[in-house]
Amino acid sequence: MNHHTMKTNETDTTTATATQSTKSTVLLSIDKIRPNPNNPRRSYDENALAELAASIATHGLIQPIRVRAAEQGGYIIVCGERRYRAVQLLGQTEIEAIVDAAPADERAIFDLALSENIQREEMPSLDEAEAYKAAMQTLGGDAAAVAARFGKSEQYIYYRMKLNELIPDAKKLLRENSITLGLAMELRAKIRRPSGTCASPRRMILCGSVVRRF
Repeated sequence: MNHHTMKTNETDTTTATATQSTKSTVLLSIDKIRPNPNNPRRSYDENALAELAASIATHGLIQPIRVRAAEQGGYIIVCGERRYRAVQLLGQTEIEAIVDAAPADERAIFDLALSENIQREEMPSLDEAEAYKAAMQTLGGDAAAVAARFGKSEQYIYYRMKLNELIPDAKKLLRENSITLGLAMELRAKIRRPSGTCASPRRMILCGSVVRRF
């Protein structure tokens, strides 16, 4: 057996071992990795991603992403899509990853992704609201069950989930950071009280069912 063959076998063995252990890190080709379509985070701040990319360029990827093998080939991200996107911005072709030994069920993957976004990364309020709603349906419980699951108060869960009642125009403005969370909640209240009067013309207001900026 020549040296080249020995090196190839060592690489194959290392990869196989990494696949069997969630604690081993491997280098994966970026083009073989796909984002999780059920990731509770729907939007990513471009400036924050650029800052993360700059940090990775300087200090390297401090924590690898976590992936699972996809049935159709390649890998699907379980945790770390922000890091994945930042590495893409740098034009890198490979990324360090931890490969789950066995496919996790969709509920487990959703829980992991939501937990990471809430606990480790600033999650947009609308994404958080939609995620809590989905978590409530997945857990088959109420706000108390979701609060216990993710270490939040019931009041916090209820408050965030109210954002799901905003009309599309108001959601768009909030997602663009054109209005504050507090004003978004005021707009929601006006929707629920059709007889309410419009706010100061210097602020974002709701007249009928259309949000306008003055």
